[in-house]
Amino acid sequence: MSLFVSTDFNPPEALQTTAFYFTLLNEQVVELDFTAVMSSVPQLKGIFATKPDWPKADMTLEENRQSLAQHAAEFNEKKAFAYAILNPKKTRCLGSVYIDPGVNNEFDSEITFWLRNDSQELNNTLRLCILHWLAEHWPFDRVRLISTKYQASFSL
Repeated sequence: MSLFVSTDFNPPEALQTTAFYFTLLNEQVVELDFTAVMSSVPQLKGIFATKPDWPKADMTLEENRQSLAQHAAEFNEKKAFAYAILNPKKTRCLGSVYIDPGVNNEFDSEITFWLRNDSQELNNTLRLCILHWLAEHWPFDRVRLISTKYQASFSL
């Protein structure tokens, strides 16, 4: 099996823009993330093909904590990279972005992102932010971008 990213690649741990602050999706943001997820359960159902039942309407904070611990482990092993999308003041989680290996040779990576229901007006701004970030800081040439609103493929 080939590596998703090279062993010497150091993935960014954060991104600060005027609209967003990306930080590792780990236990440090569990409560902010939980609030965002639970505010948008119906919209998030089915966003992940491998987890069609996520999130459960009765998911607990502890279940979310376990999920974020799994994301942190994947990040440390360079198997996948997940980020919480916070507001610039870092007081509110707006959603998440997940950077995963491409499922076939057509794409280097599949990027899935979502925004909570009450932040949908930022969707286009976030999409452009992610594409710029990927082009500047990640070792990918071809990506598939997936959100609750659309799917698209891009060459960076």
